[in-house]
Amino acid sequence: MDTEVNTLVPTIHLGLRQIERAGLMIKTLKPVGNSLGLIIDRPILDLLKIDQTTQLEITVSPDGRGLTIRPVDADAAGHRDRVRESASRMMDAHDEAFKTLAE
Repeated sequence: MDTEVNTLVPTIHLGLRQIERAGLMIKTLKPVGNSLGLIIDRPILDLLKIDQTTQLEITVSPDGRGLTIRPVDADAAGHRDRVRESASRMMDAHDEAFKTLAE
């Protein structure tokens, strides 16, 4: 497995020295009310085609030491919602059977 951090296409000139080569940026969280926020620079927003209305999916790494932030895939989000709704209907319809099996 390649251990380099080159995650951005190197031919795209984004205008930020931090990401021109490695795709790595060091950022500091900023206070936002009682929380903390991550400021994403305009070239990154443009590259990802996201703005302040874009829903973002935040995943914590299995070791708990990192985050992955990516735009929500509308098709995948819709599919997940349909699966949740279907599972909920199935649980409601077969509630007694599941309780009996759990005993």
